[in-house]
Amino acid sequence: MRPLLLVVLLLSCAGDEAVTGARRAPAPAPRAEQPTAEPTRAAAAPPAAAPVAVAAREPAPDPRAQVRQAAHDALAENCGECHEGHRSTNPKALAIFDLDQPDWPARFTPPRFESALRRLVKKSEPASAAFVAFRDAELAARPN
Repeated sequence: MRPLLLVVLLLSCAGDEAVTGARRAPAPAPRAEQPTAEPTRAAAAPPAAAPVAVAAREPAPDPRAQVRQAAHDALAENCGECHEGHRSTNPKALAIFDLDQPDWPARFTPPRFESALRRLVKKSEPASAAFVAFRDAELAARPN
């Protein structure tokens, strides 16, 4: 919260110059009283802009995260004996999807969605509803 507040304060101060177009004149340089043959011009360097702190953006959370978690829990409860790597001794089931792997949602194809749904419908209504929401969200997010 504090970095965001600092950014807002810095931007509001910097915004005054942008809105009015006025800048503070640099302090005059002290002049030497020694006479010179040629008048010298003091090169006025443009004032350095104050560094602006930019808050690091965190990636937006995946809107499917809650739906995936609900489906994961339903699948773990009903299918985990075969589809969780830490519990299963069935390599064929783990080759289809392993709930212990982070990419488990990507392993579902439309036929796999339908097969899993046929099995979950026999289990419980909340489990099948969670899986249907997962299927719909995943298919909607994938390119055709």
